[in-house]
Amino acid sequence: MALDMELQTYLKHRPAWVQEGRVGSWVVIHGSDVLGFYSSFDAALEAGYERYGINEVFMARQIAGDRTTYSLLPAYYPCSTSAVRSASLDV
Repeated sequence: MALDMELQTYLKHRPAWVQEGRVGSWVVIHGSDVLGFYSSFDAALEAGYERYGINEVFMARQIAGDRTTYSLLPAYYPCSTSAVRSASLDV
């Protein structure tokens, strides 16, 4: 399934990120690589597209605190420079 590796990377690192005080920040993950942390969803997507382009799948996700959230499906958002943008969907 798309984003399986990204979700596993998120779940692996989330406890440390919570301890570091990154709750509420947005993280961009491609495979097992963490691109960085951002203050907004838009900033995270922009960084992801600048690094990976519009044809690579990556996850932009807000770091959750004590609760665990799961990304079940990728969500697609229109982009001003492309037909499709991909990100995670919290349910």
